[in-house]
Amino acid sequence: MSDHQQVARSTEPIVVCRGVVKTYSDGGRTLTAVDCFTGEFRRGEFVAITGPSGSGKTSLLNMIAAIDYADDGEIHANGVRLSDLGVTEQADYRAQFACVVHSDHNLLPMLTVYENLTLALSLLELPENEIDRSAKATQSTSMLSPI
Repeated sequence: MSDHQQVARSTEPIVVCRGVVKTYSDGGRTLTAVDCFTGEFRRGEFVAITGPSGSGKTSLLNMIAAIDYADDGEIHANGVRLSDLGVTEQADYRAQFACVVHSDHNLLPMLTVYENLTLALSLLELPENEIDRSAKATQSTSMLSPI
């Protein structure tokens, strides 16, 4: 692969959202959490999704992580349309590619950040040195507190 091909490949988006819509029913009302979101995310990018409470941030992240479904539009991750994945494939996708730590963390409070990361990675049945390397790399690129 030429240097030009490597640069082009590294700038290709890993997540592509096109016209993504998510609504919720509240009694007789329909609430729109995500309204026709379109965006791309590339490997190595630092992206902040900001907005007031109730603006759809968590809904968008849950759809990108295949935890929830879009009502309309498409989300592609690593070249795969997430709506085409079955339940087992969604779980595999989440285990291998999608990691979301929400503001309420969902972490085990008695463990350090490093221990929480290694616990989650151990579910992938990776070699111990790979789990250690990945946890440390994730922690250092995520601006988390030191180990």
